[in-house]
Amino acid sequence: MEVPRPAAPRQLRGWRFCGYSLGILGQFLPSAFLNAYIKNYYIYTIGLDASLVTLVTGLGVLFNAISSPIFGSIVDNARPNRLGKRRPFLLLGIPAMSVALVLIWLPPLLCTSTACIDERVVIYFLLIILVYYFGFSIIRSSYLSMLPEQAQDDRNRLAISGLQGTFSIVATILGILLPNIFQSLLQNPKNPFHTNDDGRLLLTLIPLLAGAFAGVAIAVTLFAFFSVDERFHKAGEARERTPIGAVLRGIFKPFGNKENGRWLATSFLMNTAMRMITSILLPFMTFVLELEQSEFVILMVTLLPFAGAGFVFWQIRAKKGLKRAYVQSSFVIAVAMASAAVFLIWMDKAVKITLAYAIIAVCLFCLVVGYLLPNPIISKLVDIAPAAGTEQSASKKTQAGAYFGSYLFMLNIANTVGDIIFGLILAGGNAYNYVAIALFFPICACLYLASALVFRYSRIE
Repeated sequence: MEVPRPAAPRQLRGWRFCGYSLGILGQFLPSAFLNAYIKNYYIYTIGLDASLVTLVTGLGVLFNAISSPIFGSIVDNARPNRLGKRRPFLLLGIPAMSVALVLIWLPPLLCTSTACIDERVVIYFLLIILVYYFGFSIIRSSYLSMLPEQAQDDRNRLAISGLQGTFSIVATILGILLPNIFQSLLQNPKNPFHTNDDGRLLLTLIPLLAGAFAGVAIAVTLFAFFSVDERFHKAGEARERTPIGAVLRGIFKPFGNKENGRWLATSFLMNTAMRMITSILLPFMTFVLELEQSEFVILMVTLLPFAGAGFVFWQIRAKKGLKRAYVQSSFVIAVAMASAAVFLIWMDKAVKITLAYAIIAVCLFCLVVGYLLPNPIISKLVDIAPAAGTEQSASKKTQAGAYFGSYLFMLNIANTVGDIIFGLILAGGNAYNYVAIALFFPICACLYLASALVFRYSRIE
């Protein structure tokens, strides 16, 4: 009797490969835009005190942290229908995320002074950001948990993650660069309060930019939806009902895995630092480097090649070992950011810009690792995870959402902590203090160094 050959590992090829990878743009473009500019907008243009702004953003990402593993487990346990198992959740999250992405920049009430405490503005800001993260969390949990099912080959996963990394970097650049272009239009970038011409210009342009980003996010998420084939999940297939207690245990199971725990600690340190750096970049250029008008755009555009070069370099290095690539890049970032302590002393503007260019260029060259490596690392963790039941293959399939959910949980806890540190440092008049702003780089250097020291003991190669 002939023994049937095992089925070939599933892979994404051709337009499906590109379409699924492009879907990451619909998550990173809105999040990069929010991370880079929402604090600047509400602190300097709307007028809320920095501590209240970061309280709201911190609560938003905390909600995202809690909801991500829950949605991951829900997606894992969903019953397939004619649209698939995970795909329908992409459609479910689009309306909330896209509408809230625009409304968050259109508060009906504005502060009467800078560093104000107005609970009405705070409540609106909080409600809209929670709606945004509700939709975002559904989309991201379902999208990421597809990877171990759609691509069962390590090389295919790394290729997908490489293209996702490219789109993530493009999204991050656009999310940071375009607000900087608007910043270059201001006559006095140090005072863009909504009562003056600069502030009114931002109140008009930023919501329009948000609408454009929302449109792109909708389009690429729908493209990813049509690119993914989930016919291996049989619609209406019988599925054993999972008790609530088992669902909760499934949510927390990845946290008990030692290797996953080491990665979660690593990602917490890395993402806390990344959250603070992306948030402080515009104030750093405004109050420390004292850039004006076209200088914002010139600096950002001339730095872009370093991100592209870094992506190519670290993608090649990652093929020789995920752990080695992460540890090496993090050590370099830590050294570069630590050297930024020089900005705590006074120096000529031209010297400051030259030093800042060199430091940011090195950081950009290495920061791309944060976009390139997490998905392959988590997929590898899913592969080596102990089975939850007797069916090894089924177990691994159903754990994917929980493992990606655990990463998203820790990522958002890191974002919350980063926002809290941000708010504590910049509370009150410190939002305009160049010394307080310059402190962020050395603080983040310590976090990156700690993340490298933690992950160097991982068993993942």
